[in-house]
Amino acid sequence: MDQLSGGRSLGYSDYQIFDPSAKGNPLSGLIEVGVVLKGMGGRIKDLWMIQKAGGGEIVRSPIVREQLFRARYYIYVRARDTTFLEEVSAALQSPVYALSLGRDDELVVIKNNPEDWPITLLPLSPPITLRSVLLPFNISKLKHRVTLKPGVVMRPHVVENLPNRFVLNNGIREPNNRSEFTFLTGYEILLDEPIEAYSDGEYNVVFL
Repeated sequence: MDQLSGGRSLGYSDYQIFDPSAKGNPLSGLIEVGVVLKGMGGRIKDLWMIQKAGGGEIVRSPIVREQLFRARYYIYVRARDTTFLEEVSAALQSPVYALSLGRDDELVVIKNNPEDWPITLLPLSPPITLRSVLLPFNISKLKHRVTLKPGVVMRPHVVENLPNRFVLNNGIREPNNRSEFTFLTGYEILLDEPIEAYSDGEYNVVFL
């Protein structure tokens, strides 16, 4: 989000966004984002055929891909430079290029009430309540408790080793700087260890 959607909304090219040098990347270190899943229409799975190199030839390999149908997110954006934050906010409302979630056909619709911006986030201390949020660490490695509530469907959290950014290598986009992320959905936890987390009064968020 901070590299791709923010860069496209401001009109930067992919070559600028994925410049491997911090000096060349116009968004490097300027903005941070946090993501909370507000709701979704459902989950779907489809069979996707990919091509990959193997043994000196191109091999076709099927994979099962899970997608969220009509997902709705709260995206929190922060920056130390208030002027730049205002520029990003305006660009997201009227982006130079179409915004997507990874694939060109997953277009994004941004809904925002200008009167609600900017918002004040208050820092949290343990125990910290987290639910339906993307976390920049493996939650299993931290001390936490699961909050059980009647009628709540329990879905295990998902931990993936994902790239923090991408770089261009001979015109090909490659993942870079991998780390663990937790997709926390389906239940609520209480985190007993101190982390940098914030609340807007309704949702709690951790910046990536």
